Amino acid sequence: MTDPAHELAIQPIKPVLTRAEVCEVLGVSLRTLDRLPIKSVSIGRRTRRYLAKHVLEYLEGLAQ
Repeated sequence: MTDPAHELAIQPIKPVLTRAEVCEVLGVSLRTLDRLPIKSVSIGRRTRRYLAKHVLEYLEGLAQ
């Protein structure tokens, strides 16, 4: 049996992610995601998308 976290780590990341997908990758709730300083793109009045490169930049900033 393989570790789900390991499977996630080796899957290719889509260039544009939904809020739910970012939450799954980071392991946080939607409310927590809203509080994080990750750049997002507004598509319409209520839809936000996250660029994978911005999520990775946020994670790299935490690692420093």
